Amino acid sequence: MDLFFEIHNDIPREGPGDNDSTRQAISMLKDIPNNPTVLDIGCGPEMQTIEIAKNLNGKITGI
Repeated sequence: MDLFFEIHNDIPREGPGDNDSTRQAISMLKDIPNNPTVLDIGCGPEMQTIEIAKNLNGKITGI
């Protein structure tokens, strides 16, 4: 277990992508309600979750 935390320590993302990619994905969504409920499954250190929060006014749950 210690090795898992050592490998994942201080990395900003645990997968591909960047804030531009997250914003692009949001821009492709249609008919988003004013206060959407978002479930971010497998969010890791939540870099994309933070970007989603900056771009959508709603409730976000990251797990």
